[in-house]
Amino acid sequence: MFEPHLFGWDSPTRDIAATVGVVVFLIATRWLAFPASIWEQDEAYFATAVLAFDPTANHPHPPWFPLWIGLGKLVHGFVGDPGRALQLLGAALSVWMVFPLTSLWSLMMDRTHALLATLVFLHLPGIWLLSGSGFTETAATSLLVCAGAFWFGRPADRGLIAGSIAAGCCVLIRPHFLVAVLPMLVVALRPLSWRRTATVIGPAAILGGAAAAWLLATAGVPELIEAVRAHGSLHF
Repeated sequence: MFEPHLFGWDSPTRDIAATVGVVVFLIATRWLAFPASIWEQDEAYFATAVLAFDPTANHPHPPWFPLWIGLGKLVHGFVGDPGRALQLLGAALSVWMVFPLTSLWSLMMDRTHALLATLVFLHLPGIWLLSGSGFTETAATSLLVCAGAFWFGRPADRGLIAGSIAAGCCVLIRPHFLVAVLPMLVVALRPLSWRRTATVIGPAAILGGAAAAWLLATAGVPELIEAVRAHGSLHF
């Protein structure tokens, strides 16, 4: 997932060269779909939150997507437009997704077919067109896949911890994905001892606590509850 070897060939030089070719191809296709500006209201909320994170003012709307806004602030330091910063993040993670998704599908099929399946997935119309948007789905999906590849492909403690960190980051980017993370976590935990279970849950819990502390530092519990109520009244 973090090594430039997509094909698993015996020759590392050939493998790296071919992997670079795949990455360049993905960059080119992401560039073709890259939007000229933000698409809709939620992206505008995210962009304003990059400039000034204020949950009580719908910047952004609940559930506040804390890590996505934090990453946006980081990239915004190098890119002048906050919306563009989020779009570049989404596009970059869409390209990087080829590594964890190929690793995950390699657990179910041979490496060549896993890579081909990954490339097909990354060029499905919805995945491709949204790859350069400021929405959270692409980034969260890439980390969800990364968590699965670590949990089910590298069951040693180091892999379990890495998967937990990826899962925690996934939920902090898009909290809705907790629905997908929890079943994977249950399956990953089934064969583990209590000590190794704590190894898996610990990093994600620490990340969640840090995000909660950041939210509470910007607004009190009553204010956050009121923000949820006001947002819900507009949509439900």
